[in-house]
Amino acid sequence: MMARQRVIGMMAGRALRGVGMAATHDMSGPPLRRHRAFASAGTSRVGRLDDEVPFLARLEHEQRVLLLELGNPMKYGPRATLVQQDEPSTHVVIILSGWTKVTRSAANGYEALLALRGPGDIVGEASAISGRPRSATVTALGEVEALTIDRDGFLTHLSASPTTALQLLGLTADRTRASDRQRVEQGALGVRERLAILLLDLARTHGEQDPEGVL
Repeated sequence: MMARQRVIGMMAGRALRGVGMAATHDMSGPPLRRHRAFASAGTSRVGRLDDEVPFLARLEHEQRVLLLELGNPMKYGPRATLVQQDEPSTHVVIILSGWTKVTRSAANGYEALLALRGPGDIVGEASAISGRPRSATVTALGEVEALTIDRDGFLTHLSASPTTALQLLGLTADRTRASDRQRVEQGALGVRERLAILLLDLARTHGEQDPEGVL
């Protein structure tokens, strides 16, 4: 049990650092409880109130601990499928490291890129809550480490933690707003302009400050 917690703790620590968190190294407590938020980082990110704020960054320390303790560590190779469109919902995925793309395929074979999800993001939550088949496919762009939480356990956790449920509702609303904005941009802007906006969003969301700019 402790070995499993240690693995989850190490993986989660990387995700928390990726969304403006830090991991302490007090070996006296359970691994997941070594993680705490930098107050200033948490305030600046959540204050933006957009889909660029990853799910883990929206939660307080204790909320994150309780949620992450439900997860099973998983590793996905490049092009591996985390979630498949039209399949029944059996679990949600919390991404700890690496990047994924969210796509939806049409009947004629056309594939649309809907979003990119990275460290701290949650995927598969919409179908888990609604009980409907997956609306999109989530594919690893490179090596990805994640936690999977079975659907029943996730729903039970949300019922017992209204604060976490409200943060998830806020994330859903922000993603819907971002989707509406993207529809407008697709009609009003060219490819170069849309690409520039995407790169700026990624820099704001998961960029790291460097003397020469943002990585």
